[in-house]
Amino acid sequence: MRRSVLSALAILPLGLGLRAQEPPSDAAKEVRLVVEKTANGMIDVLKDKTSGRAERQRKLFAVIDPATDFALMGKLALGPVHWQKFDEAQRKEFTEAFSRSVRNSCFEKVEIYTNETVDFDPPAPAEKGKYRMLIRIHSRGQVYKVLFKLYQNKSPWRIYDLEVEGVSVIRTYAAQYEQVLAKGTPQDLLAKMRMHDFAAPDELERASHKDGKEPAAPPKEEKGR
Repeated sequence: MRRSVLSALAILPLGLGLRAQEPPSDAAKEVRLVVEKTANGMIDVLKDKTSGRAERQRKLFAVIDPATDFALMGKLALGPVHWQKFDEAQRKEFTEAFSRSVRNSCFEKVEIYTNETVDFDPPAPAEKGKYRMLIRIHSRGQVYKVLFKLYQNKSPWRIYDLEVEGVSVIRTYAAQYEQVLAKGTPQDLLAKMRMHDFAAPDELERASHKDGKEPAAPPKEEKGR
């Protein structure tokens, strides 16, 4: 009997080790595919030096749009209290303006980088069936951590928020909108968005450039090319 107990204890660590190395779930595999396809697709666009700026922008949007739920991202940035104050037409205009702002900001940030390499961490389950996946971008001697947050609701896994060096896209845009809506109206916010009167949030700017310096802008396109 004693020998049986000792034998069981001897193989216990091995059993625990095997359990810790269980293969990823189907959900984790799907999440990894979405994140890797998006990140690698963006890098491929950056490496394409044969296309003009407008064409690179179009290609980048073709990569990020299918994987990102800008409508949900904008709704979360606005918050449930303010969202209820918007009528259907205002919600539609806000969502389109928010999507345009985030997409353009993304293009402006990534276009100035070249020769990046990316490391991918395994996807990790989060609350309410969501997933998170961390990637590390190596660029010009710096390592930037970007956390992708994804959800699934009767559809493929989609990105609903990003954290760049711990700074959430949703939270930073929410702070900007709150400054207007704390005393203003939905129409006041939409008027500022129509005028492109919002700069990229300062927190995201700082997180994107660890050395505190803005990388050199890409050369202007030559006319006639």
